[in-house]
Formats: sequence, C-alpha cells, structure tokens
Amino acid sequence: MPIANSNAFPDAWRLSPKSIKLIGLAGVIGALCGFAVFHFVPPRWTARITVQVGQISSPEGGAVTSRLVENQLTAVDRYNLPSSRLKVLNELGLQAGSDSKESRLIFESLLGSPGKGPNLINLQVSAYSREQAVAAMSSSVKLLAAEHQKLLAPSISRMSGDLANLTDKLKAAERDYANSYAWLVANAKQKNDPINSVRDVQLTNLTMLADRQSVELRHRIMQFQEALDPTSSYPTRPMGEIFAPDRPSTPGWAVFVAAGAVFGLALGTLLVVQRLASRARKPDL
Repeated sequence: MPIANSNAFPDAWRLSPKSIKLIGLAGVIGALCGFAVFHFVPPRWTARITVQVGQISSPEGGAVTSRLVENQLTAVDRYNLPSSRLKVLNELGLQAGSDSKESRLIFESLLGSPGKGPNLINLQVSAYSREQAVAAMSSSVKLLAAEHQKLLAPSISRMSGDLANLTDKLKAAERDYANSYAWLVANAKQKNDPINSVRDVQLTNLTMLADRQSVELRHRIMQFQEALDPTSSYPTRPMGEIFAPDRPSTPGWAVFVAAGAVFGLALGTLLVVQRLASRARKPDL
C-alpha cells in the first residue's frame, strides 16, 4: 500500500512566499472590486424626526382627564400601512407602483416605530437626495397630523360649544343675583310689612340659589378652560425640526475598498489553504 509522505506539509509550506503573493493579489483585486461597486451604488440620505401624538382632555366629574388622540402602537401601524405610504408619494408628485428608483426607495424606507415615551413616534425615510428625504418626511408628518386632526377637531368643537353655553348661563345667573340683591337692598327698610317679609325670604332664597349656581358654573367653566388649554389638548406635532445630515448615510469609498480588500484576503487565504491541504493529502507513489 502507498504510504503518505509525512513531509508533505513542510514541503507545501515552502511555497509560502508564493502563497502570500496570491493572498495579497486577491486582497488588491477585492479592493478594486469594492471601489468599482462604490461607483455603482448611489448615495442615500436618511431623514428622521420624532412626533408627539396629539392629546385631548375633557372634564369628568370634578377633575380633568386626558387621553391620546390615538394609541401609540395604533398610530405606528397606521403610519406603516401601504396606503399611508402611497399618500406620501402622491403628495410628492411621484407615481406609485412605477419603476422609478426614487418612488421605490421612499415607499420601502418609510418607517415608524414607538418612541421612548408613551406618546412619541420615531419616523424615518431615505431618498437619493437630502432635499427629497426632507420633503418626504415633511409630507408624511403632515398627513399623519391631518388624520389625527379629524379625530381631535370634533371633541374640541363640542367642548368649545359647551364652554360658550356655560358662559351664557353664568352671565344670566350673575344678572339674576345682581337684580335680586339690588331689590333686597332697596326694600331693606320695609321689613315690618308682612308681604315684603315673605318676598324677602323668597328673594333671599333665590339670591342664594343664584349665587350657588354661579359658583358651580364658574368651577365648570374653569374645568373646560383647563381642558381646552394648549398644554392639555393639542394636535399631533413634530418634536423639533427634521434631522437630515449634509453627508449621505451610505458608506464612503473607503468602507467599500476596505470591505472588498477583507473579502479578497479571506477568499485568497481560503484558496491557499485548500491548495496546501490538497497537496498534503497526495500519497507517494
């Protein structure tokens, strides 16, 4: 039987200078390929912003309670719907479903995710220019705010109407109180008259009732004013300006060259190792 030469590996490793040259050549070729790929990959810009979901407050009992216009997770799901993305494309004047690279990139990169706060949403989108990325983000925020405004506006309108009615009732109650009090003062000297005494009692009760009603109306009005205050009820709004860096978010040429070189070196090393292992397994005849 043929016996494998135990000195095969040492003999094979004598070709190491040649192997090193092969590995180095593979690294150079990989770096050149990475540089070539860089020129075929168009740069992209990513715009980001954090949006605060709107809030509506309303008087309930003796306090004012607040709730979000839409649940955070529901708002994120709404933003990520294909129909919402198509609205953004239409707002930008881009054809939905076309072969345009710009349309596809914006449609695929529009993304909403829950923020750290229970009423915050993080939004982002990518485009082939910084201006287009900012425009797409601005349109998406505007459309999301418009959908939430449809939910917010009826409640604000209803509370504003209730506040106006309460204000009118308060004016009427204060007027009744003033008239009753003025009559009591004017007829204070006629207390010995039995008829006037009965009227005094009635007007006193009416005055106390009007005064108590005025107090209750003032408290109710204060509740509605607090609920309608911009710090209690507000629409969906961006937290600051849209952030879009001046430089593209895609890697620069150095990253592509380095990645290509690493890949080339790894591939060259693998080929050399396989070659040496194949020589080491060859039996002596």
